[in-house]
Amino acid sequence: MSEKTLFERIIDREISADIIHEDDICLA
Repeated sequence: MSEKTLFERIIDREISADIIHEDDICLA
């Protein structure tokens, strides 16, 4: 299996990020 992308790591909360919006469909 390949390594997770940067975006997948942010979604999984493995990398901290300034999240300004989150719902069932998107994360911004």
